[in-house]
Amino acid sequence: MKIRLNDDEVYEIKLPDEIEIVEFNGLVEKFNFLLKNFQRFNMGMNTNPNEIVLTREVTTQRKFHDKAKWRFLKENREKFVELFDIYYNKSNKEFKEFLIANNIDFSRGDMSSGTMIRLKEFHSLKPIEVKLIKFPNKREQINHLRIRDNTQNE
Repeated sequence: MKIRLNDDEVYEIKLPDEIEIVEFNGLVEKFNFLLKNFQRFNMGMNTNPNEIVLTREVTTQRKFHDKAKWRFLKENREKFVELFDIYYNKSNKEFKEFLIANNIDFSRGDMSSGTMIRLKEFHSLKPIEVKLIKFPNKREQINHLRIRDNTQNE
C-alpha cells in the first residue's frame, strides 16, 4: 500500500500475506501513529484506490487571544477584587450576572489561568480581601479556606 504525501514523497507499506496476532498489534500501532501524523492534512481525492493523496494545504486553527477582557481587569482593581469575591463566595449564577453586567467574556475556567494568576500578583491581591485565609490550590480546597462568620456559629 502506498500513501502519497505530495508530488515528490510517497510512503510505502509492504504487508505480508499472513501475520501473527503480535505482528498485527504492532501494525495497528503503526497505523494509529501514522493516522495521528496525517490527520492535520486535508485528504485529497485520488483516482488510484491503492494510494492516499494528501494535499499541500495544511489545516491550521489559530486561537484568537482577546486581550480586552484582561485589560479591563488590569485597569480596574475594584472590579477585579469584586470578581474574585463573587467567584469564591457566591453562586455560579451571580458570577455570570457579574460578567454580563461588566461586559466580560470568559468562563469560570479562566479564573485559574496563568493570566489571572499574574493579575493577582499585579494587583497584590491578598486572600483576606476576598474573605479567604489563603488562596486554594490542589491540596487545599476552597471549603476549608473561607473565613467563617461569627453569626454562623450562633
